Amino acid sequence: MSTPDEAAAVARALVTAALDAGADAADAVVADGTGLEVGIRLGEPEKLVRSRERRAGLRVLLGGATAIVSSADLTAATLTDLARQACELARATAPDPHAGLPDPADLAGATPDLDLWDDAATTLEPDAGFALATRAERAALEAAPA
Repeated sequence: MSTPDEAAAVARALVTAALDAGADAADAVVADGTGLEVGIRLGEPEKLVRSRERRAGLRVLLGGATAIVSSADLTAATLTDLARQACELARATAPDPHAGLPDPADLAGATPDLDLWDDAATTLEPDAGFALATRAERAALEAAPA
């Protein structure tokens, strides 16, 4: 999974599987991303962490009860099993009169482009990250010397 359309397909598959397994309602979240975290302390590299996240979560509502499950295995068989497990958990959970999905009228219809994404973030290498962190640390120390 690497595109928003693929993530949406996983979410739809989870919700469909949950409804097929007996849920009254369901919603899903899908995350797929990579990360780079660098740290500089007094001009010296202190931290380097690369991460990869690929995960889906499902919330089901069944008979007034709620259950939430997640998995990093996004194969079709696992998604179907995850939905079944969520429904089983909801059946074993006490009802919550305050649980539920939001009214669709309260949800945004379209997401405006806030221009918050920088494509350079997807290709940043550790050396460049350390250079940026070093510049940031220098600027901070110049603004407020230790």
